[in-house]
Amino acid sequence: MEANQITLRNLTKRYGDKIAVNISNLSIQPHTFTCIVGKSGCGKTTLLRLLAGLERPDANHIADSMVANPSGVAVNNVGPRGESPAVSISKANNIDHPESNTKNKITSGITGLPAKTAPVFQEPRLMPWLTVKENIMFSLKGNGNALRPTQTNVSKSSAAQNKNNAGLKQQPGHKAGDRPLLSSPASQPVTDCAEEQEDRCAQLLRELELIDAASLYPAQLSGGMAQRVSLGRTLFYDPDLILMDEPFSALDYFTRRNLQDMVLRLFRNQPKTILFVTHDVEEALLLGDRLLVMENGAIKADLPVSFPFPRNAADSEIQKMRRQILDLLA
Repeated sequence: MEANQITLRNLTKRYGDKIAVNISNLSIQPHTFTCIVGKSGCGKTTLLRLLAGLERPDANHIADSMVANPSGVAVNNVGPRGESPAVSISKANNIDHPESNTKNKITSGITGLPAKTAPVFQEPRLMPWLTVKENIMFSLKGNGNALRPTQTNVSKSSAAQNKNNAGLKQQPGHKAGDRPLLSSPASQPVTDCAEEQEDRCAQLLRELELIDAASLYPAQLSGGMAQRVSLGRTLFYDPDLILMDEPFSALDYFTRRNLQDMVLRLFRNQPKTILFVTHDVEEALLLGDRLLVMENGAIKADLPVSFPFPRNAADSEIQKMRRQILDLLA
């Protein structure tokens, strides 16, 4: 199916007296890599949350196409109790499904959003009781039909957690002693396309350099490996729109560059519409083909980035554009 243009028109979001997002007109073409930069508090993350369906715009109904995944889930947005993301989003925002909202046509807000949208956050948000492979294949059971994990999986996960707990933080949304809510892919009924799904997962494990880590648990992973698993989970879900909110900002320089190269390679092999939020102007210039500068919730500048790939941060033209953007942000 041909991808649609995403259009934002007269889109606003306020928190009390503060205007977080105020965009009069913005279009995102399919299969483009758009980077969004700006100072803290300028509205970058709020914009992504609006696109993900995690926030509602002010004084507008949600357009039919904005209801998140009636037949799928945004797999990196796991609810606080492990419920499927679509369920979590609907509960939090009281979003009706398209069938019950067909009269609420709007001329402002967001239109053209694809049915399959997935956010990627700074924290990987992996299921601590699932292995790397099982986390990547998590979207197979993300429609509210998930079973509980086997005791074997829970025991293995706990053992791995105890063995590697020195200096490790608990996964967001999962407190010590919480009962795991979801099962592993291995415990699900075998489907006609199980072999194809296994092949897809194996391919992603190879591309993300995770083959040797397939049977490890999140507590046994480095930050860079965990973020690769998060990216693999998103790609396995195969969304049309990927919303990335500073996914590499907590990583060291070398790990970050490795993941940047990996994202570019995957984007070339499997084109997606990507919105990538970052504080790092240089990162935006290395990755994107378009750069949006945000200030006070609005788009201050909309700049094409036409440098050929592979890009070198030391290139004089890239450095010149970087200085121009920093001047805009000053």
